[in-house]
Amino acid sequence: MIPQGILPFKIERTDELITPRSGLALFAEVIRSLRVEERIRDYFPRPGSNRGYDAWVYIEPLLLMLEGGGRHVEDLREIRDDQTLRQLIGLRRMPSLSTYGDWLVRSGERGGIEAIKKVNEETVEAIWKRLATPDYTLDVDATVIEAEKKEAEWTYKKVKGYQPLLGFLAENGVMLTHEFRKGNVPAQGGGLKFLKRCLRLCPKIRRLRSDSAFYQAEIINWCVKNGIGFTITADQDAGVKEVIKTVRDWKSLEDEDGTKTDREVGTAIHMMARTKEAFRLVIQRWRDPQLSLFEPAGFCYQVIATDRDELSPEEVVWFHNRRGQVENYIKEVKIGFGM
Repeated sequence: MIPQGILPFKIERTDELITPRSGLALFAEVIRSLRVEERIRDYFPRPGSNRGYDAWVYIEPLLLMLEGGGRHVEDLREIRDDQTLRQLIGLRRMPSLSTYGDWLVRSGERGGIEAIKKVNEETVEAIWKRLATPDYTLDVDATVIEAEKKEAEWTYKKVKGYQPLLGFLAENGVMLTHEFRKGNVPAQGGGLKFLKRCLRLCPKIRRLRSDSAFYQAEIINWCVKNGIGFTITADQDAGVKEVIKTVRDWKSLEDEDGTKTDREVGTAIHMMARTKEAFRLVIQRWRDPQLSLFEPAGFCYQVIATDRDELSPEEVVWFHNRRGQVENYIKEVKIGFGM
């Protein structure tokens, strides 16, 4: 026993194994409960020889490393050298770090990307089916990942990289699926195809929230046909600007807690060139602090297209503004998990 001073605790030596990553043991148990290992074995090709490792032997340490805050293959050393954690979760075999890069490239060439997408989607399905949520709201957004790879393309942010499209279930923050894209692919490209895949993966989706990338006639028509209530930030094109001029029912906009804001809200009915039914525009306006040659009325506007007639204009604004949470989800995926 170490001699005790005046502080009200005792310090003792121990020969027991300890680890600073005990939380990863809980994560490993979650992986097992979701049967991720079984799905990996089902979809990934078997090793080319009897001496080769199964895909799961590579993937399990990668998952632990990413969950623990690692960002590079070299960070796998933290998992390899933590004998206490490995003993606790039963991680007996682990390939050398020098083989990981070769395995990742080889797996990508042999269908590994499609395989991991199937594993992800089946795992997400297992999660949302376990929950008692009666229906879901789908939040979709694209994000730019800056990269220095030779294949990277210029993005709208004037950097080279990629621009994947992601879909989240708002009620639990689970990323339902994603579509990895080149940086020069516009966010609105392939939007309807992406939504159809989301609904196939989770038939309980009843609502859609999106920025103006999904302000498209074919998406609005699809939502109306399939009973998906939508709130989509509208492009302020010439037609929408003309509609704004007709609004007369402006009233003060309050926050959800009843606090008055500096904004007003009004409504109008609008129909795009190729939409089959008219929909409502919920319009916010506030005083422009700068004089503008093109907006002599002196207001700034934000417009939300919606078919959710059961909501008041204020409720539409409150509901749509909650899609800001998707930015936090994306930050967690990019910063927390190294995307």
